[in-house]
Amino acid sequence: MARQDVKVEVIHLRSAGVDLGKRFLLACTRVPSPKKPGSWSLETERFGTTQSEIRRLLAWLVDARVEVVVMEAASDYWRSVYYMLQPHLNLMLVSPAHLKGIRGRKTDPSDAAFLARAGASGMAMGSFVPDREIRELRDLTRRRTEIVRAAGQEAQRLAT
Repeated sequence: MARQDVKVEVIHLRSAGVDLGKRFLLACTRVPSPKKPGSWSLETERFGTTQSEIRRLLAWLVDARVEVVVMEAASDYWRSVYYMLQPHLNLMLVSPAHLKGIRGRKTDPSDAAFLARAGASGMAMGSFVPDREIRELRDLTRRRTEIVRAAGQEAQRLAT
């Protein structure tokens, strides 16, 4: 059988990955290399989780002219970053379970680069994130459910 070279199709020439953490964010841009045609330049930067740092991240991504930004839906850490970046960038929130099925995943230091590659090639599948009004309605109904449940537990505790 003849050997065939398989090249990964590139859907987005300029992509970024953001690895979210409790104390800091690690972002990596993947753009065409100006020095070597057909190759990619990766640039990684560390950001804090404050609003001013997320604004700095936004400016950095806009300056790099990225077409898509991929971030993992880790705990609730993604929410503030996603909501601040979403009006300005094409964001893709991906499930950690989906990412485990993609070959080539390494450890935390390279997660942002992995996310950028996954976004560039279209390997990552974005999760549905509803509009702001629907998110707020969901939050209210979840809170109401919590309060009703807590009230029922308290009534049972007082009855015994």
